[in-house]
Amino acid sequence: NSYSLRSLTSTTTSVIRVRRDSDNLESDFTASGITGGELTTFVGSGNGYVVKWYDQTGSDNLKNTTALEQPLIVENGNVLLENGKPCVVFDGGNDSLFVDLTDQTRNGYQVFMVNQQTDTASIFAQYAYTLSDNEFNSFRWKANNLILKGKADLSTPALTTPQSLYYNNSTDTGKKSKIHINGTNVATGGIQATFTKKVHLGDDGNGSGNSSIKMQEFILYFSNIKNDVTDITSNINSYYSIY
Repeated sequence: NSYSLRSLTSTTTSVIRVRRDSDNLESDFTASGITGGELTTFVGSGNGYVVKWYDQTGSDNLKNTTALEQPLIVENGNVLLENGKPCVVFDGGNDSLFVDLTDQTRNGYQVFMVNQQTDTASIFAQYAYTLSDNEFNSFRWKANNLILKGKADLSTPALTTPQSLYYNNSTDTGKKSKIHINGTNVATGGIQATFTKKVHLGDDGNGSGNSSIKMQEFILYFSNIKNDVTDITSNINSYYSIY
């Protein structure tokens, strides 16, 4: 499952669907349409909200049909940027995008994210669920820590400044999981991650626990790609210039 504001495959067409607030009209946009002026021409001088974030390698599109809960991508006629690249901004109040995964039987996962949490006091930024639908089976921020939760917790050291790039490596149940931030392994431990059912960006999956975040990319792998991790992180950093 791959969600990004850039094209990740040669067959990628639209990457997001946006609603403009002037008349609530919606339209799809390619990555080049976001940066090349088509998006701002469509939105005009108002705001543009993400209705759907397309899965570039599958059919599990992230979405939210409730207007007041849709994250922002254009504000006052300008595309929102993080480090010079477009980003989707979740306000920490009620914004979220989510999907129930088509295949909920896949065991273990690896996540790559380009993400900046702008409110360190927020309780949740929910990403992926395992087991039952609650915070105790998830991959999330809590306060200043990144916590990977399964049958046990794996936490990063306390961070004074939220980081931009991190990934989780927990492909096999019972194996050691890892959290890397900006290319550095900051935590290792066994959490026994199990079946992943949902992806929620911006909330805890129950319409609460929202967090203020700027997100540019979220990639979820269920196959073992440990031999490709260096290449993937290098590609991400080369494009986003994170570290």
